[in-house]
Amino acid sequence: MFAEKMIPRKDIDPLLEECDKQNNIAAKAAVLDYAGRNLKPVDPTKEFKLKGL
Repeated sequence: MFAEKMIPRKDIDPLLEECDKQNNIAAKAAVLDYAGRNLKPVDPTKEFKLKGL
């Protein structure tokens, strides 16, 4: 899945949590590397919309 660039942003956090549960540092590094190379940064204004402002 890494090679095909098929992992959506929403799956990154659960993957990182699973890496922590399994204490798999190499897998966590691979997930973080993938995210850093293939996903665009999150726009905080779109992520957290303030109501009434």
